[in-house]
Amino acid sequence: MADPTQLFDVDATVTWGLLISLYPYLTGLSAAAFGISAISYVFKVEAYKPIGRISLILAVVLLVIAPLTLIGELGQAGRAYTIMLPDRWHWMSPMGWGIILLTGYPIICIVEAYFFFREDHVKLAQVSAGFKRAFYRFLALWRTDLSPKALATDRRWGTIFAVLGIPAALSVHAYVGFIFSVVRARPFWNESIIPLYFLVSAMVSGTALLIIVLLLVTAWMSKQEAKPYRDLIRADLGNLFWWFLATDVAFVVAGVIPMFYSTRDIRQQLTVLLSGTHGFLVIWVENVIGLALPFLLLWPKRFRRSLAAQAFASVLVVIGVFFMRYNFVLGGQLLDRTGSQVIEYVPSATELSASVGIIGLGVALFLLGLYVLPWKTVKPEAVTPPPAPAVAEAASPGVGK
Repeated sequence: MADPTQLFDVDATVTWGLLISLYPYLTGLSAAAFGISAISYVFKVEAYKPIGRISLILAVVLLVIAPLTLIGELGQAGRAYTIMLPDRWHWMSPMGWGIILLTGYPIICIVEAYFFFREDHVKLAQVSAGFKRAFYRFLALWRTDLSPKALATDRRWGTIFAVLGIPAALSVHAYVGFIFSVVRARPFWNESIIPLYFLVSAMVSGTALLIIVLLLVTAWMSKQEAKPYRDLIRADLGNLFWWFLATDVAFVVAGVIPMFYSTRDIRQQLTVLLSGTHGFLVIWVENVIGLALPFLLLWPKRFRRSLAAQAFASVLVVIGVFFMRYNFVLGGQLLDRTGSQVIEYVPSATELSASVGIIGLGVALFLLGLYVLPWKTVKPEAVTPPPAPAVAEAASPGVGK
């Protein structure tokens, strides 16, 4: 029998590659970082207060660079805006709703950050001069009122936008999983559990990335300054990380094993995915090294209190979840629709360079955010009182007696 791909002259290729794999990875990291910041701002858990702002900065930066992967994947990047035009948008399109989420979610994050950062921006403007003073006044939108009423208003509105941001953050990542799960032509993706599975693995990788960031940032601090952050990793954040890992393990067991008893198409695609080079990435890199090993390493509570163990497990998870996204995106495309041809895929130099450039931009923006924004609360004693009015100096000696 003739090969159908030759008979109909079909060019079977992988349409979605490395850049598309990177997109759900970055949005997942952003959703997790925002969720952890919400623990401090929405649920008022004092233990998480030291990392509320740095988590918010990380969430915004990741969300800024995530759409760049989609634009980089387009053949004509200049047409990216057309999906936002009213005549191109359709209410039944998951990608159409994704545009709304990708536009609304960053706005919510930025407005929330404005209210929670405004007090410290005003304080920094008071102790600065020249351009820095003007810059911090601009960040505060020239609202310099630090009265108890004004600060209470900031906290109230900041909390409102933090509450709005929780479903927005979850939706931004869940819709990515939804895009894959509604593709009926790809049985490997067409599973209703995919959006939830994406969310769970996102919380794991996002918490791991935050632990790595905190350890790197505190390495430049004094022992006293670093203590609140490291104590949080040893206790609350480390335990939260392990429970996310345990939930992810449960999802893998509950979601993957039934696939071996599913339809013929899914079993065939799974067989192709678990063979050859991709088999090593799926079995060893994604699941053994990136999931099982960190889970078992942090099972004993004494290891959860070890910064070295937390750092090692976090690095493994960040790598493992990336390859989970990579393997998932490719898994639905490695076998052509006729079932007769296995498609080989190797990321091109353009994809690799674009991915490295986008990640490098994210690192640069995050470092800039740490340098410019007051992610550590400005101490009240750092603000010098304004000089006394000149009229007071000229007052007669008898005044005030």
